[in-house]
Amino acid sequence: MKVPYICCSKKFEEHYTNQSGSGIPHYEGISFQRGYGLTDVFRCLFRAALPFLARGGKVVGKEALVTGTKVINDVLSGKDLETAAKSRSKEAGLARKAMKRVQSMIGQGKTVTGLNFTLLSKVFDGGPVEFHISGSGEEYVDLSQTQLYVKAKIVKADGTPLEKDEKIGPVNLFMHSLFSQMDISLNDHLVSNSSNTYSYRSYFETLLNHGLDCKTSQLTSEMFYKDNNDGLKLRSKFFELSAPVDMISGLHGDLFHQERLLLNLVDVKIKLILSKPEFCLQGDAGYKVVLEKINLLVRKVRVSPGVILGHAKALENDTAKYPLNRVLCKVYSVPKGSMSFVQDNIFVGQMPKRIIVGCVDNDAFHGTFEKSPFDFKHYHMNFIGIYVDGQSKPHSPLELNFDKNNYIKGYHSLFLRNRKKDTIKDFLFLEKII
Repeated sequence: MKVPYICCSKKFEEHYTNQSGSGIPHYEGISFQRGYGLTDVFRCLFRAALPFLARGGKVVGKEALVTGTKVINDVLSGKDLETAAKSRSKEAGLARKAMKRVQSMIGQGKTVTGLNFTLLSKVFDGGPVEFHISGSGEEYVDLSQTQLYVKAKIVKADGTPLEKDEKIGPVNLFMHSLFSQMDISLNDHLVSNSSNTYSYRSYFETLLNHGLDCKTSQLTSEMFYKDNNDGLKLRSKFFELSAPVDMISGLHGDLFHQERLLLNLVDVKIKLILSKPEFCLQGDAGYKVVLEKINLLVRKVRVSPGVILGHAKALENDTAKYPLNRVLCKVYSVPKGSMSFVQDNIFVGQMPKRIIVGCVDNDAFHGTFEKSPFDFKHYHMNFIGIYVDGQSKPHSPLELNFDKNNYIKGYHSLFLRNRKKDTIKDFLFLEKII
């Protein structure tokens, strides 16, 4: 992924080249620290303390700054901080101030703040939801901690509130079923796959990546309840009489599932396309969803200026790299009455690590009040195989017979990537299929 990066590194360069590194041999001629340094102490001092030596000099004075520099050199040589400060006490009467200054500078490598972003424009019926996270000169963005807050209610199609005992409720994972598509842009360059399957990606990731404890506690804040009649009743109770319901969750996107901070001066735009009421609601026809409030909670990190300078210099010759686990959702239609289905060239080039296959009714996929979009069925499938260059992968094709309850191999294939049995999450239980 290559995204143009615009950074005014010259002012950082001039400032830190003149003030950072003087008198410290490990730093001479090096504009920024490469790698992890000599030790963990080295890493803390030079990524956090060194860029602030000039700031300390203004408070303590030139003599203390020189003393502090020598103290750091002694620490790098193996001495502890207090011993190093005492040994330099004869050279200056400000050793105590220098030690306090060095101690205060250690740990200032980053500051975490939380910000609340509201919509760029008011959401109308069926309109998109858009957020803009502007990049700043000092703050990076921790996308992995981004949370979306939604306050929604169900009303009649004419906007009037629900009456008692009306047969309507939200489908499972209502928080994400509200949206059919999510587009992410960095500096106005689209970096996500535009597809109207955001709801299905969210559902699969929630279903397969979390255990029973999480599903019965934390995930209820996303309106996730086991998808059966009892689950629909539980979800519907929250929305009775058009009561507004709060929901909060992280976003299901490749960039939001990686831990690296997004560089400064990178503008992020997130666009969410709303699902049709027929898709996200189940029951009688003639209802819609109203979003009363929707906010994006973003964590920003203010890192050491030395780190910013290092990144700016590195980006002069290369691009930023973000390792991603890319997830693609592809949709294929099987003609009615077909006894077999073959799809060639599903993936070209890079092969996936895992493939999940789900089958639903066509009208449920496109949205109907009468059916849940997550009512997956086996349709009496008796053979399924994946071939790469003519070879069956990762094992021989699955031969199933649901009429005779012969589907254990298909169930077991969900766990093949787990090497140890004790690492397998209790997310799905084997039940008799009728």
